[in-house]
Amino acid sequence: MFRLLAALLGLVSGSAWVWAQEAEPKAPPAQTTFRVPYQLLDTRHVLVRLKLNGAGPFHFIIDTGAPALFVSTEAGKAAGLIVDDKGWATVETLEIEGGIRLTQARARVEDPFQLVGMNKMNINGLKLHGMLGYTVLAKYRVTFDFTDTHLTWRELAWTPPPPAGLAQLGGKAPPDLSAMTNLSNFATSLIGRRPDPVLQPRGYLGIELTEQQGQVRIEAVHGGAPAAAAGLKVGDVLLSVDGQEVASLSKLHEQSAKWKEGTRLALKVRRGGETFEVEVVAGRGI
Repeated sequence: MFRLLAALLGLVSGSAWVWAQEAEPKAPPAQTTFRVPYQLLDTRHVLVRLKLNGAGPFHFIIDTGAPALFVSTEAGKAAGLIVDDKGWATVETLEIEGGIRLTQARARVEDPFQLVGMNKMNINGLKLHGMLGYTVLAKYRVTFDFTDTHLTWRELAWTPPPPAGLAQLGGKAPPDLSAMTNLSNFATSLIGRRPDPVLQPRGYLGIELTEQQGQVRIEAVHGGAPAAAAGLKVGDVLLSVDGQEVASLSKLHEQSAKWKEGTRLALKVRRGGETFEVEVVAGRGI
């Protein structure tokens, strides 16, 4: 039953939009690379966590068919978004788990019927708050590898053009598609609703890492973050965490998924020819 509903409620956003006819831009040289943790949902949608104006965490689906960033009205209200008379708002800061941070991102604030239907039944066991569409995704070269625990987002020095509206639906889906919501309401009465999960923010150290020649090295340290307070610096090589050798960046990311706010971590670090240990207390992450 879930699979049938997932198919019927598939994310087909953007049916009411067209793009300006422009020549396909040439991708500029790749810049900063981020590893973004994701979850593959029961409906086979790819979900990431993010914050809007510091509020969250929120659950957003990566939807290559959506022409823009879509934010639910509930998430928009929690983030303090000011919506204009056409349904658009500017997100001052958008932080995607994994270190990505965007500013002044334009967002469409509404409740897409696809998400309304899935949330009504709680098909995936969590609430969905929006969709990351073209205007966000086109800023990066995103690599999907479902054998990995993270997606790779490589920043591009290119800003995509804004979508051009073909018709203004006022947040309403076409009648034949909006009927999917009614279907989910009916199915809920038959098979019930899954319980809501308890959100647990991940621990936050405030460092960006890179792997070079078998070594995991600090590429950036966020100002005011726990790592900065502990004295970690760009160029430091992580040798072990709580006695576990840092064998690779992917293994470290798996380990870090278990860190919670307040977790005390003993890091063994090499800086130049010196090796030392430092304790870092994880802050509140996404």
